[in-house]
Amino acid sequence: MKNGESFRANGFKRYKLSSDDPLIRGDKDTKIYIDASKQTIMAHKYALGSKSSAFNQMFKEDSVDSITISDMTTIPCQIFIDYFYDIVRDEDLLNYSQELLEAAKKYDVIDLIKDIEKRLIRDITTQNVVERMKITYRYDLKTLRNQCARLLVEFKKLHTLRTEIRAYRRTVDMDTISKMFSDFCTFATE
Repeated sequence: MKNGESFRANGFKRYKLSSDDPLIRGDKDTKIYIDASKQTIMAHKYALGSKSSAFNQMFKEDSVDSITISDMTTIPCQIFIDYFYDIVRDEDLLNYSQELLEAAKKYDVIDLIKDIEKRLIRDITTQNVVERMKITYRYDLKTLRNQCARLLVEFKKLHTLRTEIRAYRRTVDMDTISKMFSDFCTFATE
């Protein structure tokens, strides 16, 4: 197995690292402490910087030894950090999707956004489609948006969920309403 190649172990995606990797050498300047709401989580700058351009930039500019992530509770923050080590379960991506999407947007972790979107798509049902629709427009998840619109139109759920959709439309701006209308029209005319 080559350095950087992925494999699965104990249900988690892992990556093989060489002994030259700073994570393996354990250089003290690679450690970073993340202050979450009630806990401090240790991580490595290399791991965070490898998947986040925001973290990467942060570590280039200064000799940063701690980061405060005050807008996340401890469990979602730990899951967010675990993502950088490829040890997040699909259930965690689903259960903490909104908190993780917020953090992924804030720290520019594009792959996490894509992974969460894929997980939400696999889990979409006629019972949770309106909730998924809210997430898709809030975080601009185009593939999930298409799936929500397709599900609502193909299964003729627009009429059934009319009250929920109408209530949601009252909470968003005109641009979002326009996107919703366009999405529904696209699949209704197919």
